[in-house]
Amino acid sequence: MLLIQQALDNDVLPTFGAKPEGWKSSGKRVARGLFKSRNQKIINADCNGAANILRKVATQLNLDLAKVGRAALSLPKRYGLASLSKSYREKCEASCQETDAHIRSESASF
Repeated sequence: MLLIQQALDNDVLPTFGAKPEGWKSSGKRVARGLFKSRNQKIINADCNGAANILRKVATQLNLDLAKVGRAALSLPKRYGLASLSKSYREKCEASCQETDAHIRSESASF
């Protein structure tokens, strides 16, 4: 296991395995925030990265990715935070706080 430093807050993050020799990306970045896939589809780079992470952990989290379509990657839905209902924002905030508390409790046990 290799260790790297996160650029913004100098936290040390584990890196599990390096890219094998001869590894080549299946696409490339064409503009800020855009990624062109091997079959010439333009997709949002953030969504592409998130989808790759989901693919790696889907089996561990019992996620069914069959419903994730190409449209979610090429034209992600944008939400203005001010336009979301107050109850929805409060529910999301509570969920984030629960997740943070869970992460802190797990890291304290190590």
